[in-house]
Amino acid sequence: MFARDFVTVTQPFEAVAPRLVQDAAWMDPMAYEAIVDAVGTLRALHPSQTLTLDLPSIAVHCTRGLVRLRDDALVMPLRWNTNVPPAVLPRLTSDLEVAPLGRNRSQVAINTTYRGVGTADPSVRRAVETALRAFLHGLASRLHP
Repeated sequence: MFARDFVTVTQPFEAVAPRLVQDAAWMDPMAYEAIVDAVGTLRALHPSQTLTLDLPSIAVHCTRGLVRLRDDALVMPLRWNTNVPPAVLPRLTSDLEVAPLGRNRSQVAINTTYRGVGTADPSVRRAVETALRAFLHGLASRLHP
């Protein structure tokens, strides 16, 4: 399955791109909040099911792949490593992309694939979309000066 989201950042491409190519560990707190939001979405959509996850024990670590240029964008592969069971939330593999939107703005987009049991379930899609939105908003807030 595939999901995409984006935000506009009021920073030029030249200021945003170098921050994204750093070690991905600085994104871990944002990814944690995103996964917690996704699990919360699943709990809200399935209140009669018990998700046996203790939120403080959820761990998330981002790793990045080789950065590449595509057209006018910088693309950074991003893998979300988490201890949330894949039967609850599938593993996410993303491309984080930043592109210029004129001289003083950038678009930061995330293109994500996920596979596994239950991924065709609309609630899983909504949970993944919730995670991506939360992640991008956290990222955008840290990219603003």
